[in-house]
Amino acid sequence: MKYKALVKKLDPHIEEEVILEIEGVEFTGFSSVCPYEIETGKHYPVGELD
Repeated sequence: MKYKALVKKLDPHIEEEVILEIEGVEFTGFSSVCPYEIETGKHYPVGELD
């Protein structure tokens, strides 16, 4: 299943750490695999790997 994630915050001290919100759930994770630069306040597709 694929979702849209809102990037709420990028950690300035830990390069890959990101706070996301997906369908009202907020969590902290790592964006180690991303084909483009992500920005705070924008939505991005997330989900299963094909």
